[in-house]
Amino acid sequence: MLCDPVTPRLSDFDQQVYRIVVRRDHFLRKVLEVVPWDTFHDLLASYYTPDMGRPAESPVLMLKLEYLRYHCNLSDREVISRAETDMAFRYFLQIPVRWGLPTPSSLCIFRGRLGTKGFRKVFRQVVQIARENGIVKDRLRIKDATHVIANMAVPTALALVAQTRDKLLAAAEPFVPLLVEGERVNLEMLREATKGQKPTEKLATRLAQLREMLVWANEVTEPENAEANRAWQTFLAQRDLAQKILDDQEHPDAGDRIRSTTDLDARRAKHGEWFDGYLIDILIDADSEIITQINVLPGNGDEAADAVDLIRQEEAAHGNDVAAISIDGVGFNGALLRELEDPEGLNVDTYVPPGKERETGRFTPKDFEEEW
Repeated sequence: MLCDPVTPRLSDFDQQVYRIVVRRDHFLRKVLEVVPWDTFHDLLASYYTPDMGRPAESPVLMLKLEYLRYHCNLSDREVISRAETDMAFRYFLQIPVRWGLPTPSSLCIFRGRLGTKGFRKVFRQVVQIARENGIVKDRLRIKDATHVIANMAVPTALALVAQTRDKLLAAAEPFVPLLVEGERVNLEMLREATKGQKPTEKLATRLAQLREMLVWANEVTEPENAEANRAWQTFLAQRDLAQKILDDQEHPDAGDRIRSTTDLDARRAKHGEWFDGYLIDILIDADSEIITQINVLPGNGDEAADAVDLIRQEEAAHGNDVAAISIDGVGFNGALLRELEDPEGLNVDTYVPPGKERETGRFTPKDFEEEW
């Protein structure tokens, strides 16, 4: 429950302490002065209910703690622990010297309230504030992407199929328990029969079993009120996953293969070196070096095409008109350049370094150089 915001008043003693111990050029003083934190209250308040639950901590205070946690690379417990004794932290939070702090778990609850969409709104408001103060310009955007390795263990094909099979059986058990038990008995028999076989032979057997499981899984009767039935929705998701894993194994050259059952969106791709994970694609204002838009793509996502999405998303969020964009070699793409520079569309001047010319085995510019 969100009550009226309670702003703890800093006493003369508190102000004197902060003046003495927090140096004037401390970066947190600058962040407190530059960012109008109180303007975030209305945005954050929409994620709370006015008359349910216990009184909540000030959402602006929670947002400041999230900033400290991220900026200083701290865990929930670490940021609360440090804020208990670090006077610069307490000054930034604008709480009295003896003021109590929320529990570490409340930070996790706060993030859960906002979710990804809520934090995107906060991000957009920060960019909007920077634009209103003349910091962010629309002269030029720099687009670049970096890869992020997924926090997962990539299993072998045999292990991946086994994990998929077990998840499907667990999800199907509430609806067809006898079929599930029969498959588990069959699994024990297959394990005995395939002892000593090569991994490729075991994989073929496991794929055959998974294929047979999908036959009866596709015929399971839908329960009443299926859309609201969590167990049924879980079963459908696991059934779709099993079909995708099976297709990946049967068509290994098709691409876009699932790498793990614990992180279904991570993909294998090459960004300098081969990796399993994601691409973080960003637009940066060339004048202020502030990030104005960000997207997360699977590792094999279309980084070039995302340039269009990034521009469209920023302009839709802020109503601005980006004049130009600079992209690395990935943007050397005729269709992309036409879409970005279309006078009837985005009409964005695009700067891209030309790609390296392919060797044709024919005459090169050097062949026409005159020797002296």
